[in-house]
Amino acid sequence: MISQEPSEKALFLKSLQVLLEPVLAALALLRLCTGLALLDLSAAGITSGLAAAGAIVGGGMVAGVFVLAAPVAALAAGGVGVAAHLKNKQLRQEKERLYTEALKKHEAIIKALKEEADADKERLDYLQSLNILLTQAIKDLKKDLGVA
Repeated sequence: MISQEPSEKALFLKSLQVLLEPVLAALALLRLCTGLALLDLSAAGITSGLAAAGAIVGGGMVAGVFVLAAPVAALAAGGVGVAAHLKNKQLRQEKERLYTEALKKHEAIIKALKEEADADKERLDYLQSLNILLTQAIKDLKKDLGVA
């Protein structure tokens, strides 16, 4: 009768295979990340690289696509966030500049209204309309800037 138990050699080879699989997966991933995989653009090279990347998360080739795409997506999202922050900072600075400019113009119009109290009606109406527009602009800028 033939023994069904695996031989010592078979057990050794199986344990060696189990130990080396993660190492081989890590080497394949390292090869992908360092660009050495570009030397092997065959279907077998690409699929083994994707499978190695997917093995990191316990998946296969499809998971490998997501593992390799995740850093790119994260960097893109970070870039968009930084760009939005810089744009908001520039917008706030411009609003602050416009606010101080509007205050100066508003003071000048009030001064002109006082100095030209005896001017013709058309001039007074013009200065008053400018005063109303600047008052509204200042009010809106105050609200945008959070100025009390």
